[in-house]
Amino acid sequence: MPLTAIALNRRAHLTGSAWILALMAGFAVADSLLKATAQSLPIIAGSALVVASGLFTLWRGQRK
Repeated sequence: MPLTAIALNRRAHLTGSAWILALMAGFAVADSLLKATAQSLPIIAGSALVVASGLFTLWRGQRK
């Protein structure tokens, strides 16, 4: 494998790792906000999740 291909492959791995790290951090923030909301407003948060998941399913066309 040429040296340039190895360098490009390393850069792609580092870029992918950075994206995964950013997405995991975003998930942690979203999860914390959801848990905080669910503790203070359990009925509203649960209803909002049901509505959001239903709308997403309809949008994706996965209704059976």
